[in-house]
Amino acid sequence: MCRTNFNSDTYGSILEAMVLMYGGKTMKVLESHTVHFKNAVDAATKRSIITTLLAEAEMFSPEELERLKVVTLCRRLQERHFPMCLNLMFEQFCNYLFTYHAMTVWLAEKTSVTNESGGQNPLDEKTLRIYRELREGLMRSTNCTFTPSWRF
Repeated sequence: MCRTNFNSDTYGSILEAMVLMYGGKTMKVLESHTVHFKNAVDAATKRSIITTLLAEAEMFSPEELERLKVVTLCRRLQERHFPMCLNLMFEQFCNYLFTYHAMTVWLAEKTSVTNESGGQNPLDEKTLRIYRELREGLMRSTNCTFTPSWRF
């Protein structure tokens, strides 16, 4: 089952800091989100392979495996390792997608015309524009091709 550790207050604070850090440039904020998810996927992939190798083959040490690149780790997998490895990867990817979805829902709520109590949106126009552009960019980027850093 997918789960997320998404915390709307924490995300709001981080997003506010990113907007300030990048001077309100939506593309820089969007790029930062993309890099974060790419790094998380790369790390989860490596962690899944290492976990599988450690569970299935006693001849490896965790320290030795951590030093190897993902391509080298993949070459050490045998056919019998794939079900466990893929299951671990899919579980992590599901969690990341759930978090991604929570972020876009949060942005949609923040950029709606009215707030939760029915009043006008309290965000200033610049922040509202950035949040809308970020949400649109995140929604658009789900259709792009993901290129992992560990290409074969």
